Amino acid sequence: SVFFINRDTGFIGSGNDYTSTGVILQTTDGGNNWTQKTFSVSNKSTISHKEINDYDNSYGIRQIFFLDNLKGFAVAGTGGGWARTILTTTNGGITWIYKYATLEEYGLLTVYVTNKGTGFAGGFNGSIFNTTDGGNSWRQSFSGGITSGGEERIIDIVFINDSFGFAGGLRASFNLPGEVILKTSNGGKTWITS
Repeated sequence: SVFFINRDTGFIGSGNDYTSTGVILQTTDGGNNWTQKTFSVSNKSTISHKEINDYDNSYGIRQIFFLDNLKGFAVAGTGGGWARTILTTTNGGITWIYKYATLEEYGLLTVYVTNKGTGFAGGFNGSIFNTTDGGNSWRQSFSGGITSGGEERIIDIVFINDSFGFAGGLRASFNLPGEVILKTSNGGKTWITS
């Protein structure tokens, strides 16, 4: 994942699905030099440092998204394991804090947050998570599920306005391959097949 908040400051999220640590790199000089950022646990978090080290060995950063020059989000997780993570920054990417990290189902592939602080993260198993407080807390609001011989993946989420949005992806199934298109007209409270 690559995301630039201006012509000089940008981020790359990386890491191997199964064997490498997830990393976020930052440049402040238009990509000439890059520094690796660290992840930390917020004081209110119940996630231990040991758990985070275990997660870091099993995922890569899948997408980075910035709402403005200071507030950013990153999602991670495995496609064949049980790690799922959401990180946030409020200081332009200087530090990243785990806001959601757990060993459950599959990882996340995309994140999108509106100016009003409502956001969505989607990924493997057709899952969509949402926040209504600017990314401080997240809960699962939709689950597509695994079909016989494959699974659904939410690859991208975008909103046209505060109410109307789409989630797109694919169904990787031997029996029903094809696309997944979901839409919402009530700010992500419910999602229907489009």
